[in-house]
Amino acid sequence: GLMRERENARQVLAMNEKTAALNQQLAQMNTALELRVNERTSELKTANQEITDQLERLQRSETALEESESRYRSIIEQAPLSMILFDPATGWIEEINGRFSERFGYCCPADKSLNLTDLIDNDPGKLQDMLARLRYDGSLPMRRHLLRHQAGHLVHAEMSICLIRYHGREMAVSYMLDVSEEVRREQAIHRDAQMATRVQNAMLSKIDDSVFLSFTAIFHPYRYVGGDLYFLDWRYNNQVLRGFLVDAAGHGLGTALHTSAMHVLLREINELDLPIAEQVKWLNRQASE
Repeated sequence: GLMRERENARQVLAMNEKTAALNQQLAQMNTALELRVNERTSELKTANQEITDQLERLQRSETALEESESRYRSIIEQAPLSMILFDPATGWIEEINGRFSERFGYCCPADKSLNLTDLIDNDPGKLQDMLARLRYDGSLPMRRHLLRHQAGHLVHAEMSICLIRYHGREMAVSYMLDVSEEVRREQAIHRDAQMATRVQNAMLSKIDDSVFLSFTAIFHPYRYVGGDLYFLDWRYNNQVLRGFLVDAAGHGLGTALHTSAMHVLLREINELDLPIAEQVKWLNRQASE
């Protein structure tokens, strides 16, 4: 009986030792697992923070891009001049602003159906030369062109072009100013100038030709007929010096004829033997009649 008890005791001790060893191994495994979980948690936190930072940077970039596009649209749409954006190599118009649509009748060419050859009333060869010069110089100064309205009629406009570059691509932006009213005024002034030429030629005295000389009156008015007059009368013996400087406001035939009438009155008053004050009264009286 004693031997059996000893054997049982040894077995219990052996089992306790095995249990303790297993518990120790289990504790080591738990510690290792906790370390691994902590390491993995730290890695996941780092990765999650990086993803969060990337998302924030992406959101900021998208916000900045939206603001940039909004500024671009605002500048284009609120510009006081008509604007187009086109390919300088082909002439295809890719974008237009509202002012251009209002003035020339074209809608946004989303399908790229509008080309400079459709817009500018010019020889295609000259238009290609203009685009080549644009690509070489980088810009073209303001000059007048005849632009074709969507309805078919022609519009006088001043047009400047410059190149812009972004993302390795070249585009051209053009600003246009409608000068139709100015052209009409210039044409009216030109007609007045022609009329003034005939009137002035009719007023010039005819000088008879002599045996040796032949006289021809040649009169060419300046492009803008105005109302400026300078008149001076110098009399040496009587020691009289008179001067008149007249500036009639405005341009055109009416202003020029008014100034010519004043010139005739000044000539007449110059012959009157009156004091200066009386001459001025006489001049004002005659001019008001």
